[in-house]
Amino acid sequence: MRLSKWFSSFGVEKQLILIQLGVLVLSAVIGRYESVIHEFDPYFNYRTTRYMTKEGFYSFHDWFDEMAWYPLGRIIGGTIYPGTLRLM
Repeated sequence: MRLSKWFSSFGVEKQLILIQLGVLVLSAVIGRYESVIHEFDPYFNYRTTRYMTKEGFYSFHDWFDEMAWYPLGRIIGGTIYPGTLRLM
């Protein structure tokens, strides 16, 4: 069952409770562990997200990153999942 179909099967009150619970859990995680990069958050994803927000989505696909796979470099646009970076 798709998530949107599953979510819409609940009443409005239960949907609001689920949303509030999700916000509460995320707030607790940020409050406990801070909103900084930790050992399990790859710095590569942070750099690519920063580049995409600064330079734009289309120039992101043409980006050749010299710091990734050093010393060879890497063409970033065609080798990663950009939808993941939009969630960060």
